[in-house]
Amino acid sequence: MYCFPFLLAPPGAAKWLVLQNYSFASTWHLDGHSFATGNQDKTCQVWDIRKLSSPIAILKGNLGATESIHFSSDGQFMVVAKPEDFVHVYSKKSDYQKRQEIDFFGEIFGVSLRPDDESIDV
Repeated sequence: MYCFPFLLAPPGAAKWLVLQNYSFASTWHLDGHSFATGNQDKTCQVWDIRKLSSPIAILKGNLGATESIHFSSDGQFMVVAKPEDFVHVYSKKSDYQKRQEIDFFGEIFGVSLRPDDESIDV
């Protein structure tokens, strides 16, 4: 198990987020209380810092660990990259249940969104 400390209100109170696998990526959402982790077990987990007892969503991948995650500048979409062949774009509005899968042949070293969110750099 791997533990990550998160300081929460009230001051002095601390909680620990416990994961069963290594995490290779993480990112915060614009709202300031949601974040996502990319994990060795092929999942991306979305969490709410106010309720760490269970993730908001567990998004299963089809190949390899999640190694890169980014939220769009308006917070509506989350882009997740695997090490090879797949990039997923999830809709926050649908509670991450709707996604677009981009499938191509080749290794991926990371993913990012342009500031205007009009294109994805892979």
